[in-house]
Amino acid sequence: MPNRRRQDPKLEALRERGTLNPKPEGVLDQLFRESEFFDARDLVQVKYEMIRRVDVEGAPVAQAAHAFGFSRPSFYEAQAAFSGGGLPALLPKKRGPRGAHKLGQEVLAFIEELRAGDSTVAAPNIVQLLKERFGLTVHRRSVERALVRGQRTDKRGSVASVLFPHTVLSYQNAAGGRYAPAAQDSRDFLMAKKRADQEVLLPPGPKIVVTGGLAFDDHRLIWAKLDQVHEKHPDMVLVHGKSPKGAEKIASLWAKNRNVPQIGFAPDWTKHGRAAPFKRNDVMLEIVPKGVMHFPGTGISDNLADKAKKLGIPVWKFGGA
Repeated sequence: MPNRRRQDPKLEALRERGTLNPKPEGVLDQLFRESEFFDARDLVQVKYEMIRRVDVEGAPVAQAAHAFGFSRPSFYEAQAAFSGGGLPALLPKKRGPRGAHKLGQEVLAFIEELRAGDSTVAAPNIVQLLKERFGLTVHRRSVERALVRGQRTDKRGSVASVLFPHTVLSYQNAAGGRYAPAAQDSRDFLMAKKRADQEVLLPPGPKIVVTGGLAFDDHRLIWAKLDQVHEKHPDMVLVHGKSPKGAEKIASLWAKNRNVPQIGFAPDWTKHGRAAPFKRNDVMLEIVPKGVMHFPGTGISDNLADKAKKLGIPVWKFGGA
C-alpha cells in the first residue's frame, strides 16, 4: 500500500479559513518559539498577541511589529481593526469574485475623478492607487482595456462606466441620474478649482487638518484627540499630508476605522523639489480648514501651524508640539 502523506488538520483548517500566516518564519517572538500553544502559522493569534504586546505590556510599536513579522503600517491597520470590531475584525475578509459588483461608490468616484483630473494617468498607476487606497487588486490589463474602450465612449459615459458598468448602472437607476463622486484625492480638488463652473468635489463638512512628524507614534493620544474633535464635529473631513508613517498615517487609519471622509495632500517632489512639503502646506490651507491639530514633528509641521495662525485658523497643539 503506498504511503500517504499525513496531513496536519490544523494547517488545513487555517488554510481553508484563510487564516494561515504566509510567513510564519518571520515571527521571532520568544513565546511563539518556545511554547506549542502559540502557533506562528495562526495569523489571527499572531496579530492579537502583537496588539496585546503594545496595548497591554507597553512595548514600542516598531519593536512589536518586527517581532511578529509585520511592518508598522500593518500593525496600525490591525490595531484599528481590533479597536473597532474586536477579535472577529482580525479575520481576513471573505474571499470571492472581485468583479464590479464588489466595488462601492467611493471606488468608482475615485477612478472617475482621477481620469477627469488627468486623462493621461497610466493604468499601472491606477492599479497601484486602487491597492493603496482601497486594498483592491485589479489586473493592469483589465484597466488598460477599459481605458482604451473609454476613449471611444465619451458620448456614452465615463471610464468608470466602462470599467464597472453594472455598478454605475445600478447607482444611476437608484439615484435617478448620473452618478456623482463622493470623495477624491487632493489633485482632483486642485483641478476642480480651475474649472470654469467651479464644480465642488470636496466632501461636505468642516475640514480638520492633522500634521505631525514621521517619528511621532503615540496612537492612543492621536486617536483620543481625534475622537474628541469628531464628537464636536461629527460631519468632519480629515485632511492630512499622506505621510507613510507617524502621526498623519495614524490619523488616516483612525479615519478609516471611524468611517470619516479624508483627503490626502501628498507633496509634489517632482515639481517643487525640496520645497514640496511647504508648497503642500499652502495648498492644504487654501481649503480654509476649521482647525489644525498639531502633533510633534519637524519644521514642516511647524510651518503649517505658523501659516494657519497667520490666516486666523485655530491651531490645537498636542503632545508637546
